Amino acid sequence: MIKLTHPDVAGDGSVGQSDLLGYLKGLYLQNQLFQDDIRLEGIVSLDGEFPQIVISQPFVKGREATAPEIATFMQQRGFRSKDGAWHNGTVTVSDAVRHNVMAADTDDGSITIVPFDLQVAEL
Repeated sequence: MIKLTHPDVAGDGSVGQSDLLGYLKGLYLQNQLFQDDIRLEGIVSLDGEFPQIVISQPFVKGREATAPEIATFMQQRGFRSKDGAWHNGTVTVSDAVRHNVMAADTDDGSITIVPFDLQVAEL
């Protein structure tokens, strides 16, 4: 999947990412914490707008995860819920909601939870 940031809002401070470096570090942390494969593809400027960051991620076939599935997934990784985000003492993860977390069937018939668009920031 290919994603472009909105012009001039990557690292807007809404989840602790106050600049472009914070945004990119958040992508790196998501890769590390959740075994994602987010890749920085480049920077584009469309129709004279402010440049946008282009990233890619693997496609995941599944359904939106339920709130209990997301909670179990996060708790199993040492996160605790507080003020609408998840914390583990080192990082804060926000936006872990249904439309950003998939539940995918595996070959053995179980379900794996796959977050794909979370906001991760160091504390």
